[in-house]
Amino acid sequence: MPYLCPPTLTRQEQQALLETTVGQPRDHLIFSLALGTGLRLAEIVGLSVGDVYFPDGSPKARIHLRGDCEGKPAA
Repeated sequence: MPYLCPPTLTRQEQQALLETTVGQPRDHLIFSLALGTGLRLAEIVGLSVGDVYFPDGSPKARIHLRGDCEGKPAA
């Protein structure tokens, strides 16, 4: 059975989610991360400071994910 990519939100739906959560910092951050990076909820929940920042405090440019939307498993 072929792997299908899930449907995505429209620009208006994304904006509505962000506007709805503006007064809830935790939820707003979760939605912002998901929409801005494509991370799945389990990946966001599993993030630690070391996943996002180098020891000197500078941000990492990439976060390694499990797989992609084409159904290819992560290496």
